[in-house]
Amino acid sequence: MEDLKEYYSRNIDNYILVAKKIEDLIKDLVKNDNIQVLSVNSRVKNIDSYLKKAEKYKNPKTDIMDYIGIRIITYVINDMEKISDIIKREFNIDESNSKNKSEELGNNIMGYRSMHFIASINNTRGSLAEYVVCKDCVFEIQIRTIFQHSWAEIEHDRNYKYSGVLPDNIKRRINLLSAVLESVDNEFNTISLEIDNYVKNVNIEIGKNNLNNIELNSTSLSEYFASKYAKYNLNDTQSEIVIKELKNFGIKTLKGIEDIMNQENIEEILNSSYGMNLVGFFRLLMILNNAEKYFKECFNNTWGGLSPRSKYLYEKLNPRALDVIKKNGVFVPN
Repeated sequence: MEDLKEYYSRNIDNYILVAKKIEDLIKDLVKNDNIQVLSVNSRVKNIDSYLKKAEKYKNPKTDIMDYIGIRIITYVINDMEKISDIIKREFNIDESNSKNKSEELGNNIMGYRSMHFIASINNTRGSLAEYVVCKDCVFEIQIRTIFQHSWAEIEHDRNYKYSGVLPDNIKRRINLLSAVLESVDNEFNTISLEIDNYVKNVNIEIGKNNLNNIELNSTSLSEYFASKYAKYNLNDTQSEIVIKELKNFGIKTLKGIEDIMNQENIEEILNSSYGMNLVGFFRLLMILNNAEKYFKECFNNTWGGLSPRSKYLYEKLNPRALDVIKKNGVFVPN
């Protein structure tokens, strides 16, 4: 055991370096595939944990495969599956030692579900100078959703009160809770897939210019701008505010957005709106279109004031609108 301690102590700094490299690599791979995750974290077993686990193995130097661990926590189950495909594509996978906890539990048992891969760097990446340090290392990659992670942390913390052998009635309620969490996890996944399908259908209708068929909401407005005006890079934060104001102004579909965008000076307005968010941009359009209507139907008196850039556009394109703005108590710079 002393020999094993010396062996692990000699290598642990290298394992920490490898863990960080694999963590950063996975972050880049996930980002490149446009998958949003809650977190990607790495850890290396400390010496005491390694030695304790080594007691269970005849050849711990080769048989322990999770001394380096990478944990990926996703928002929905479908993203687990996408990331699983990335892992299989980008790493060498030890299929015999990898496992899918969902399949392992079966359909009639509730509990901690996740995907576990025992992996190593592939030959192509291993030939690169920055990954040479990883060539002789194996590591475990775990993929879980938020709900799976929460349940696993409760279920597997041996110091917590929910662990161990409990009275049957309490154990039954814990199992019911597990089933509820699994049901919620599945429902979030279903909703996520429905949103993805909705986005696809919106883009099909935008491509056909069937804008009357598309209800105005945060998703449809974002897709409309992405398809027509992506180069202007308008920030769509606080989109719920602009949706509310646009609907109060009488715009209910993307056809209404198209109509309000169909102004003689729209290119100049867009070119002057760099760095502006959607709220400011559409307030500008509505006021240029009909200032009296905007302040009657939409104005909520929470503005901080006009920017010099907006003032310039009002002065050039509709000076009367600037008078209405001043009349309603909005600060206008000199």
